[in-house]
Amino acid sequence: MIAQTKILLIDDSEDDRLLFRRCLKKSTTTDYAVTEATTGEDGLAQIDYESFACVLLDYSMPGRDGVEILKRIRAKHPFVPVVMLTGLGNEKVAVAAMREGAQDYLTKSTVTTETLERMIGSAISHCEMQSRITEQRETLEIFSRAMAHDLREPLLTMRSMLDVIQEEVAFPDEAVGYFQSVRNCAVRMTSLIDTVRVYTRLDGNQRIIRGECDTNEVIDDATDNIRKLVADRQAVITWKDLPSIFANRTQATQAFQNLLCNAIHHCSIAPQISVTAIGTAHHWQFHVSDNGPGIGEEEFVKLFKPFSRFSRSDTQGMGMGLAICKKLMDIHGGRIWCEPPTGNGATFVLSFPKDIDPAMAWRTTTEPNALPFRPQPQQIVGDIA
Repeated sequence: MIAQTKILLIDDSEDDRLLFRRCLKKSTTTDYAVTEATTGEDGLAQIDYESFACVLLDYSMPGRDGVEILKRIRAKHPFVPVVMLTGLGNEKVAVAAMREGAQDYLTKSTVTTETLERMIGSAISHCEMQSRITEQRETLEIFSRAMAHDLREPLLTMRSMLDVIQEEVAFPDEAVGYFQSVRNCAVRMTSLIDTVRVYTRLDGNQRIIRGECDTNEVIDDATDNIRKLVADRQAVITWKDLPSIFANRTQATQAFQNLLCNAIHHCSIAPQISVTAIGTAHHWQFHVSDNGPGIGEEEFVKLFKPFSRFSRSDTQGMGMGLAICKKLMDIHGGRIWCEPPTGNGATFVLSFPKDIDPAMAWRTTTEPNALPFRPQPQQIVGDIA
């Protein structure tokens, strides 16, 4: 028995609706049950009333065009497959449709049964995959929230009790070191939980706000956040006349801050760090260079993976700093990489796009203008050396 697939066809042209009905009727593999709507409003009402495997939506609709109808469909039904139809091939229409969530784009003059079936099948598969990914992401978010609460709260209680014990009890000299090790372990575990929480929330569905950022001020903010670390290690960080970028300022600050922390922590002598910029045709590339031990070529493969640590003796980092940097650059449509070794020191590059599509001013990820929390420097180092 041939499976039935329910299709909603939204098109104001009776001739075009007849064309698509005939194409679908010729299918030898699927029994298509076609429901028709002559206006966008009628189509929206049909989607609210019953479920459809796929929506065929005409771009040139009376009143609101197809892209506007598509926005309203996506607002309420994010995983309904939609194929946009148009009378003439138009690249701008195709880009607008795909940007608003259409799975494909079809010119009516090229429609055949095979082409239409292929597009419908592809759109359905794509939306099913998106739905599964979203479910998995939500499950991970629930788990990370539970981890942050159910594990973090007992650790905070433990740390509070340890502080009380430290004030009230006089330990023998030998026991003081053991006690401090226990307290350090509790602090480190809390930091790990918070850092993993940051990483998982970067895959969320909220929106961030972007705007023009003076990178000189971004670096100044990053160094101010870690001023105690800079002072303790007598680090020297230099930058001058850096260009502005289009970014979420807090997240850009976080990316630079992670790299600066890494450079300081993994340098055995007084750290010397410079931040410079090179402009290409489409990107600003910011080079963060240090005088540390550098990175071996064999370590490049796992450099940006979560929990990657390359220094067995280093007990400060979580192995998440560079992974978070990569997430942040992905969100901004940019890249991060490490330059091949040429001697002592390492150079990491943050590449931000110069030309930003207006639609990229909004991007689904974390809360506006902020990460879920502001980690302390010891919580965000990336363990690169």
